[in-house]
Amino acid sequence: MANKNTVLKGGLFIFIVLQMYATLGVAEDRIVSSVIVEFQQGKLVLQAEGTPLWKILNGIRHKCLVEISGLELRVNEPITFSSKGGAPEDVLKRLLRHLGEKKYAFEFIDERLIRVSVVPGVRSGVSSLSVQMNEEVIKEKFVNVVRIQSVVDGSQAQTLDLWEGDLIIEYDGVKISSTQGLIKEVKKKSHKEQVEMIVVRDHELLRFVLNGGFIGVRIKTITIPKGELVNYYSEK
Repeated sequence: MANKNTVLKGGLFIFIVLQMYATLGVAEDRIVSSVIVEFQQGKLVLQAEGTPLWKILNGIRHKCLVEISGLELRVNEPITFSSKGGAPEDVLKRLLRHLGEKKYAFEFIDERLIRVSVVPGVRSGVSSLSVQMNEEVIKEKFVNVVRIQSVVDGSQAQTLDLWEGDLIIEYDGVKISSTQGLIKEVKKKSHKEQVEMIVVRDHELLRFVLNGGFIGVRIKTITIPKGELVNYYSEK
């Protein structure tokens, strides 16, 4: 009898363990979300499963240097989409059709896609009040920053090892939210003065000490989720 009880208890223990693993497996299936954005040899690969739209847009911006505007009201929608490769404009057209967006414009420079502007429409059943509330939420969740488009050869930006894609968010203690704002602050400083500049690179804060005056970067104002700068705002 003792041996039989031991076998029964052992079998019950294995059954419970298997049930626990099965339960964990179901839980993981419910929460897993993933996104793959790759851009090689002019081909864009995009695969997303239950991924918030803002993560997909961020991946496209970082990998392809293509800005997509007009989808701010939808950034938290979970998206499942797959395109194994193609020209960026073809893949993005398929993505927009998948999202149900019909009105958009593509902007090119020297045959390279740089921007997609979506014309958002008010869907049926959505009141003007809810749209206004969503716009207020967007203002709270998004922020304007200055992105480095390119670095001038031989400049102090190159010496400091600033990168294309770096986000400049503070210059000499002043929060920067536009190219005009940065230019204004830079003009206030003499090349003999030293200033601190805060940059975000791959979600990490970097602090640079440089001379006042000409930095040596070509810049652009962009809008990003405030969550990308969470470390910066938590310090303020």
